[in-house]
Parts: sequence; structure tokens; C-alpha cells
Amino acid sequence: MTKIKDIFEKYHKRLDYLDLELILAKALKKDRVFVISHPEYNLRKMLEQKAEKYIKRRLKHEPLAYILGRKEFFGFEFTVNHHTLIPRPETELLVEKALEHIKSNPIKNRVVIDVGTGSGNIIISIAKSIPNHKFNKDIEFIATDISDGALRVAKKNSTHHCISKKIKLVRSNLLSGLKYYLLKNYFREIIFISNLPYLSKSIYQKTSLDIKKYEPQSALISGKHGLAHYEKLFNKIYDIKNMLPETNIFILIEFSPEQKSALDHLLKKIFSRNKSFFHKDYSGRFRVMSGQL
Repeated sequence: MTKIKDIFEKYHKRLDYLDLELILAKALKKDRVFVISHPEYNLRKMLEQKAEKYIKRRLKHEPLAYILGRKEFFGFEFTVNHHTLIPRPETELLVEKALEHIKSNPIKNRVVIDVGTGSGNIIISIAKSIPNHKFNKDIEFIATDISDGALRVAKKNSTHHCISKKIKLVRSNLLSGLKYYLLKNYFREIIFISNLPYLSKSIYQKTSLDIKKYEPQSALISGKHGLAHYEKLFNKIYDIKNMLPETNIFILIEFSPEQKSALDHLLKKIFSRNKSFFHKDYSGRFRVMSGQL
């Protein structure tokens, strides 16, 4: 009978030890500590076949998060599948800056809108991290996505984190489904937060096989050197600002470091009175833009 140590012996030169530990833990429905501490554990034939199936998927460069069906982000665990991008550590800066703004500006009647929510990891992390005091209890949360599959995943995650009643999920191409809602409901501040596709085709071609073969291309590539989606979003936000001149608008987006100059130019072109700031991630590269209208 095959033991845990036999699987490691067979595949340790082809796969990372951590990957093997997590894959075996999933196959056995145990935690990673069990896998590490029980090398002599015998795998029944069915469990061995299940582990081999997961390992073969990983050997074909399928991301570990898709095999496990989950990914940790901002200290929370999220369900992911092929309808959504895999949450990345650098995106946590987007959440940090949103929380920093909300906590340092305690006002009533604000709405946070996550445009292109994917798995919902950004807006769920924000909603779960905001202290529930008299100013923040009135915050509304809206998550939009054009993909029905992504919205199903976001719904599952919001339910898992017990905040499904707090987050309104809307199928929308950017903000097309929200203009009437924003006009009808008075908000002192609208926070638009987004991690839209921002890879140019040339940058996309340089990404790993894990990304190119498995993550949704439509959630990664954008025209105009990666800024086409953001240009459309900014124009829609500009229209909303014109309709709601008294409403404060705060924008937070993630972008690729080499786009900083082009992004700054685009912002000045569309928002003549915009005050924008660029923030570096933990690797020292510009990754997030915050802007006040």
C-alpha cells in the first residue's frame, strides 16, 4: 500500500514540497500538519488515485489555488475557481488604503463599490474589517461583475463570511447598472475600488504558464497598453460626478508599475481637478492609485 512518504519520494523533484503537502491534505481531507507528521500513513487506493489526479493537474501548471478551490487573502479564506482571478498578496494594499481612508474620514451615508469584484475578496475583506461604530454602520457595499460565474463565487464567499446581507451583488458592465441607483439614493461619498484587467498583450505574454493556461484572460488583458478598461471606468465615474456634483468621490485602483506615467496622464486628461496619489507595494513598486474628486 502506498504511504505518504512514497508520494513525496515519487514527486519531490517535480513539485514543490509545500504544493505536495497541501494537495495530499486536500485528497485526505486532513490538514497539512497531519501530512507532515504521518509519513507512514497508508493511502487507500481511492485516496491515492485522488492525490495522483490533483498532482497531475499541478504538473500541467494548473494553479494550486484552483486545485484546492481556495486562496487566503487579507487573513481570510476565499473560494476560487476558473471564473475568477486568484487573489494576490499585492492586492491587499488596495484593501489597506480603502480601510485607511474610511477610518480616517468617519462620515455617514457612504457607499463602497467594487467594480469587477471577481471572487469578492476585496469588498468582503473591507466589509469585515471596518469597525461597526455610529459612522460606519450606515456604509453600503456593492459589488459588480459582468460574469455570472464570478458573481456566484462572490455570493458563496459573502455567505461563508456571514455578510451576504451586507453586500449587494450586481451584474453590470463596469457601472452601467448603477447610475439610476446612485441618483435615487443620496450618498455623501462614493468610494470606487477596482482591480480591473490591466495587462497589456506584451506583458501578458511574459506571464507564467499557470496564468496563461488557466486564469480567465478576459480578467487580465486590456487594450491601450493595459489601460482601456480604466479609461472606460474613469469616463463613467466622470459622468456620475457631473450628475452628483455635491457628492465626494474617492477612487482606488490597482495597476501595473510600468503604467504609472500613462495612468497619471489619463487621470489628468479626464479629471482636471483630481488629486491623485500613487502608493508602493511591499516590493517597492508602484501598485495602487488613490484619487479624490
